[in-house]
Amino acid sequence: MKRSNGLFIVLGMLTLVPVFSQNLVQNPSFESPVNWDEFWILSTTAPSSATAVAVENVTDAHEGLKSVELGNTVFNKWTYFYSDVVTAPISMMANKSYEVRLWIKSVEAGKGTDVSFAWNGGVDILTLYNGNPDPVTDPAWFLAMDTVTPAADVTDGYFSLGFRSDKSGPAAVGRILFDDFSVVRLPDHTATDIVAFSIPQQTGPASIDKLAGTIEIEVPIATDVTALVPDLITLSRGATVTPAAGVAADFTNPVTYTVTAQDGVTTRDWIVAVVFPPSTETDIINFALAAQTGPAAIDATNHTVNLQVYYSTDVKSLVPTIDLSAGASVVPASGVATDFSAPVLYTVTAEDTVTTQDWTVTVTLAPPSTANDILSFILAEQTGPAKIDNVLHNVIVEVTFGTDLSLLIPDIKVSRGATVSPASGIGNDFSAPVIYGVTAENGITKQNYIVVVMVSTISNLTDIVSFSLAEQASPAVINKVSHAVTIDVINGTDVTALQPTIGLSAGATVNPASDAVVDFTSPLVYSVTAEDGITTQDWSATVVELPSAETEIISFSLVEQVSPAAIDNVLHAVTVEVPYGTDLTGLLPGIGLSAGATVSPASGVAADFTLPVVYTVTAEDGATTQDWTASVAILPNTETGIVSFSLAEQAGPAAIDTLLHTISIDVPHGTDVTGLLPAIGLSAGATVNPASGAAADFTLPVIYTVTAEDGSTTRDWTATVVILPNTGTEITSFSMAEQAAPAVIDHTLHTVTVEVPYGTGVTALIPTIGLSPGAAVNPQSDVAADFTTPVVYTVTAGDGTTTMDWSVTVVILPNTESDIISFSMAEQSSPASIDTLLFAITIEVPYGTDLSSIIPTIGLSQGATVRPASGVGADFTSPVIYQVT
Repeated sequence: MKRSNGLFIVLGMLTLVPVFSQNLVQNPSFESPVNWDEFWILSTTAPSSATAVAVENVTDAHEGLKSVELGNTVFNKWTYFYSDVVTAPISMMANKSYEVRLWIKSVEAGKGTDVSFAWNGGVDILTLYNGNPDPVTDPAWFLAMDTVTPAADVTDGYFSLGFRSDKSGPAAVGRILFDDFSVVRLPDHTATDIVAFSIPQQTGPASIDKLAGTIEIEVPIATDVTALVPDLITLSRGATVTPAAGVAADFTNPVTYTVTAQDGVTTRDWIVAVVFPPSTETDIINFALAAQTGPAAIDATNHTVNLQVYYSTDVKSLVPTIDLSAGASVVPASGVATDFSAPVLYTVTAEDTVTTQDWTVTVTLAPPSTANDILSFILAEQTGPAKIDNVLHNVIVEVTFGTDLSLLIPDIKVSRGATVSPASGIGNDFSAPVIYGVTAENGITKQNYIVVVMVSTISNLTDIVSFSLAEQASPAVINKVSHAVTIDVINGTDVTALQPTIGLSAGATVNPASDAVVDFTSPLVYSVTAEDGITTQDWSATVVELPSAETEIISFSLVEQVSPAAIDNVLHAVTVEVPYGTDLTGLLPGIGLSAGATVSPASGVAADFTLPVVYTVTAEDGATTQDWTASVAILPNTETGIVSFSLAEQAGPAAIDTLLHTISIDVPHGTDVTGLLPAIGLSAGATVNPASGAAADFTLPVIYTVTAEDGSTTRDWTATVVILPNTGTEITSFSMAEQAAPAVIDHTLHTVTVEVPYGTGVTALIPTIGLSPGAAVNPQSDVAADFTTPVVYTVTAGDGTTTMDWSVTVVILPNTESDIISFSMAEQSSPASIDTLLFAITIEVPYGTDLSSIIPTIGLSQGATVRPASGVGADFTSPVIYQVT
């Protein structure tokens, strides 16, 4: 069997949909006419013919027409039926799931049946069935199935169908049927679960939280977790995991395991943590009090803590800091104030919350101290730390230059428990040495200290006493409290490169230095260092440029202007030219001013420039003003338009093209164009040559030159007179050879009537038609037409557009003949003799005919009548006169 890696149906151009229902087994139902022995191999443990142990059963099949039947003629021997791994191997892909199934039916119970699916050289085996179907209790077909997910690609999968015969009497018995084998690829799962996780060291099953994606595994406390090797990681079907089972990982911190679903796309991270069981330790590791004289003595055997605090300590409310075994807790808790007048019992509970241990904590007072030293002596004015000599018992303090020694307040620290007199914080006059007495904690031991305060001869002053600029408008303002300098400079000063001269406290220096060129675009920090080289002070120097007093209009513009405004800075006048026709009553000027200046009326505010407008400019300083007069002048008209053109003869308004500068005007057909007198309307103030009203010959186009009001701008216009084609649609004459009289032409009703003699054939008369000049007619003149009914003639004028329908009627004149053309009666013996010249009729009747009342039948010319009438009896005893009309 050829390997199949999945069938793909192409839907559209790019979408590939995998089809998982393909059976990977060739001839699985034994329905193919091809001999199934080509795909299956028979093996028996005792010689036997193939037909005896493996046959096609055509009478009993699960579905279709055939099944395969196994048996054996040798008792207790196996017959195996293998799918051929050489000619028909079953191929599968790693981490993809396949459903393996077949149908089984016992026909005659044997001793045993074994159905397996194997791959990887037979090392990997999936047993689908291992038993002995009972035909009595289960005589029908039943399904054996399972799912396999190979860890690696498979190219040698095969079925093994085995049956072992039983013995009944002298012969081996048993027959088994198999049908509808299948190995079908299942759709890929998207599940990314870790179902089970274990490591050899764990003390119990892993705790797996599928919702949170976390796993927790407990190991003994002493376990080295830096290189644990998971021995089992069970995943969702077909999924893979990284790191894999069998790979060592450091679980000092939680480890992330990434599970990739069978589809190869869906992933999920799982956090696996190794934890230790809760500790049972109940030790106090450390016990400390703020007032203790040394480390606590902790006895882990007797569970006691002893520590000493200073003599003056109030033991009724001490706050201990307690360190315990990992995870343990203690009552009273660390940080809780406790009365240590007597030993205190502390109960430590281990991390496991079960194990406890009582500890006795005893606090004792140390003996009162005999120490009587001055540890520190501080004055706000001192230049550095005091020099304290605890052997000679003196204190020397230097204070800053200029300090008044008559009342200084010292901050004094002495030995623990000791007191000092005069007390710390009490002011003293240090103009001369001062004696301070220190009494030890024991109240007995006393020591006098001589304190000498000396004033430094080096200045610590950091003042800026003067600040000047060549450009300044007034002296600088120096604020010694806020350490700020402000100085005004005249308007227009370039503040990016100023050179201030700076006066300082005696001996002080400044950075940047005095007379250094600096940028004052923003406030500048000057750092002053006192003469002592230590004391510093930052000063902020701000240069303020005074507002401008300029009141100039530097630009003035209108949307309508034809050129830049003329600005006269001496006369303080502005003149702007605008095109002819501009409405001056609501112009919006844009006005540019001196820096910081304002103007009234404001820039952008509409103004009426019919007369000059006064604009008042106020300088940036808010005080200086200047009036400016703004005038708008309208330029002469430059338009060279012809706005109207008319002729007395025109057939419609002139067409004036202002882009091509042409004029076209129609006149009726027949107009004499050699001396027409046009009336010409022009742009305001313009003139034209030839002049309006001057006769011109328009046989050819005429050039008219228009000169604008400004006298210089000109424009040529081409005027063309177009003679319209004739629009006449008249029939002026209509004749035909047969007519009895001239045609009657009605120009109002547009009809033509032609009379023709009686008897004229009107189905093909040929009229000759006269028309308006240039016109045409349809049907055409001299073309035969059937005038049995009126004929419509359409006349199209010479302009090719105007049409008129004419109705032409041919009238046949009445018959003028008054002949008797036949005369008969019932009694006649021969036809009547009719003489049309003598107007006499002779008719013979048999002898004896009664002539007094004979009824004749009379034939007349068409349309004629006769008296007496035909069919009316008459007395022919004498001739009868018949009058024919």
